[in-house]
Amino acid sequence: MEACINNHQKACAELLRRGADTNIKAGGKTALHHAVIHGYPNLVEMLLRHGARTDIRVDVDESDFTDHDGCTALQIAEAELGQRGGGKPRFSEIANMLRQYSR
Repeated sequence: MEACINNHQKACAELLRRGADTNIKAGGKTALHHAVIHGYPNLVEMLLRHGARTDIRVDVDESDFTDHDGCTALQIAEAELGQRGGGKPRFSEIANMLRQYSR
């Protein structure tokens, strides 16, 4: 998970090559959630190509509520687009990728 949070693409690629499960949660979020939250389109694409599910939601944690609780990766990307006034093309790119893989 740390490799995704810190955008260490080579480490992520190696973990995926070794069969890492893209859909395991840590702290209520999957690697895909973290890649989307931090705006890493290359990592988002890598995870999607290795089977990351787009329908998994961030766990709701009532003791530590965040804006992303209960959201899918696409909802997070769309929220980031809205919060940033659409000024971050990487979130638009991420949202488009997620829409394609959600079909």
